Amino acid sequence: LQGLLAQQGGDRIQFVDERAHLEQLQAQELNRPGLITEDESRTGVAPSTGRRVPQFYLQGTFYSQNNGKTTYYLCQFKLVNLVTGDQVWTGQYEVRTLNLN
Repeated sequence: LQGLLAQQGGDRIQFVDERAHLEQLQAQELNRPGLITEDESRTGVAPSTGRRVPQFYLQGTFYSQNNGKTTYYLCQFKLVNLVTGDQVWTGQYEVRTLNLN
């Protein structure tokens, strides 16, 4: 439903990831606690380490449903600004395959 709303809503609907999830991802990517600072976001570099600071993350969720003769697959993707939490792109891919067994 979220994917369809994002595609049909155009610029009228903006989805944002949960702050706790962003904090977890930022800590994991930077190997330190705390959020990405405004300076790090602007320059793209962490001053303490000199390492590049990630600006976005891409997440994919995959589903499958087997109905005997066919299998249905749904792949949902989202690209999220790691600093603001804004979902800047969402997409999905659907395919149905024939089971030959």
